[in-house]
Amino acid sequence: MPREFQESFLSISSIRHFHTLTKPTISLLVVISALPGFLLPQSSLPDMWLLIVMVCGVYLCSASAAVFNQVLEWKIDSTMSRTARRSLPAGHMPRWQASLFAWLLGIGGLVVLWFYVSPLSALIGLIGHVYYVIFYTLILKKRTEMNIVIGGVAGAVGPLMGAAAAGSIWSFEAWLLFILIVLWTPPHFWSLSLKYQKDYARAGIPMYPVVYGESATRRMIFLYSLSLLPVVALLWVSGLLWASFFSCLLTLYFVYLGWKLYKDNNNKGAMRLFHFSCIYALLVFVLMATEKWWVLV
Repeated sequence: MPREFQESFLSISSIRHFHTLTKPTISLLVVISALPGFLLPQSSLPDMWLLIVMVCGVYLCSASAAVFNQVLEWKIDSTMSRTARRSLPAGHMPRWQASLFAWLLGIGGLVVLWFYVSPLSALIGLIGHVYYVIFYTLILKKRTEMNIVIGGVAGAVGPLMGAAAAGSIWSFEAWLLFILIVLWTPPHFWSLSLKYQKDYARAGIPMYPVVYGESATRRMIFLYSLSLLPVVALLWVSGLLWASFFSCLLTLYFVYLGWKLYKDNNNKGAMRLFHFSCIYALLVFVLMATEKWWVLV
């Protein structure tokens, strides 16, 4: 590698900027969602090496998709107050560096999954990656107000990658968790878009509140949060009684927040719902994975 290339690559961007490009919170959530998908089909403690490399592969694939998303949307990000301080629009690194970083992460993740986990888990990771980067980012996002509904599939592949790593791609529980994420994504993201709808309008992105208004968005948030209840109720088939019980309680509170947002007819509770939705998803997956691990032990 030429010296000028090395100096540019190492001096223009700090480790912190590379790290933030990966959207670590979202990537971590994808990894955590893969854990119950991996553990639920198991009848005995899994091989720890397999678990570790699965986690690494899933994280690398998710991080790569996040970086590619920002490489492609740097102009849009620069017009929005919420994203203008990100590494690329703020000028902390050139796009070629971020692109190279994204390719290295993606190839690394797929290699790890293909050779050390299972080819099927790598294939699912690739499909999710292409779906998010090309189908959602380049096609859906600026063409339909249902972008986040359809695009939510990309963020839901974690449980399926975990199930594929365990050799049980048709695990009923893994597919339930997949559906749970798909239904969770709209109220999670629309509650945020209520606050930043002017940003989206300025960027030309037809988010639901931009197209249909705040009242219709609040109604849809409530309906989607309500749709989580039957899915979570079906988690009882896993036999994880405590995890299922507390997941139901969390979902009831999620529905309550959605109902309150709709009933109050204002956006004061939108960010409260958004922040809880992050905690909600994390807790449901952690509860399922933790109790299953306890059962296996």
